[in-house]
Amino acid sequence: MTGPELDPDETAGVVHRIRARAEDVAGVEHLRVHSGPGEIALAVFLLADDAPHARRTVRELCRRVLDGTGAPARWFLSSPPAAHDGGSPPPW
Repeated sequence: MTGPELDPDETAGVVHRIRARAEDVAGVEHLRVHSGPGEIALAVFLLADDAPHARRTVRELCRRVLDGTGAPARWFLSSPPAAHDGGSPPPW
């Protein structure tokens, strides 16, 4: 997710909402959140039938966070990085 730079308390609030919402998503096994100026990146490990299903699940999680009460204005889903090929560590 990308958007305007938030102060640390606002960022912590978004991260908290992500974690709280992820608890309600079927199949989420592990969630890692990395936040920086103007970005929040997620690494989500979940049980899914295939990669497209996994992407839809994670995008829905992000939409719920952004659409939820108190979601930061002007934040949006950014394009996901290229599929991780296992040859190098992901950027988070």
